[in-house]
Amino acid sequence: MIIRSGDMSARGVYWLAAAMLLCVPRLATPQSAVAAAPRAWVAVSAAIASQAEGDEECPNVCGPVGGAGLAIGLSASARLSPRTAVVVEGMLGPSLHAEQTRRLAGGFLELSVQHRDVPVSGGLKFALTNPDLAVSAHAVALIGVSRRRTTLVGLRRTSFPPSAVAYEDTLVDLVPAFGAGMDVVMRVRHNVAFVPSLRAHFIGGDDTPSNQPPMRGVGWALFAAGLGVAVGF
Repeated sequence: MIIRSGDMSARGVYWLAAAMLLCVPRLATPQSAVAAAPRAWVAVSAAIASQAEGDEECPNVCGPVGGAGLAIGLSASARLSPRTAVVVEGMLGPSLHAEQTRRLAGGFLELSVQHRDVPVSGGLKFALTNPDLAVSAHAVALIGVSRRRTTLVGLRRTSFPPSAVAYEDTLVDLVPAFGAGMDVVMRVRHNVAFVPSLRAHFIGGDDTPSNQPPMRGVGWALFAAGLGVAVGF
């Protein structure tokens, strides 16, 4: 399922982000005490993720890649101190699709482009409110890498002589990635919680080499808003 970034589903990422941020002051108000939270959590989540379009240099490269779609996340965390935890995360980013044309000497490429980013990172989680309460808020800072995979399938057309030949290529890179976000842990049992979450991943690498057209036309910022289930140990 692919949704252009201007559509309602992509806007939903930003509306949910705003709603979660507005809830943080309310979570800081006194709550009823519950049993101490587990020291370690494992969570799986589903999210709507939005990725901005990248560079476009028509007529060299026309048709940037971007939009929104489903993302799946997996994470594990363990407390280092009462309000600090170490965390490891991975996210299968949305599958993005676009039609693209690329100019070549003596002709051009007509392409169907499929792209996915898979950021994997580690970092720290900081409790913004008492983590032993039934509902608590946490800020997350991450650093890691992202696997970028782009598949190009289409036709290579030439003018002299006129021809159309099947074309296929795959670009795979491992690039630096940095992330930040927020979790709201809502414990429904001592060791089970629902976790609304926000993530922003900033993906490195140079998609536009010096004096060259963009390699992919994919943006460097990936935003996700989702809901997960966590189990404590």
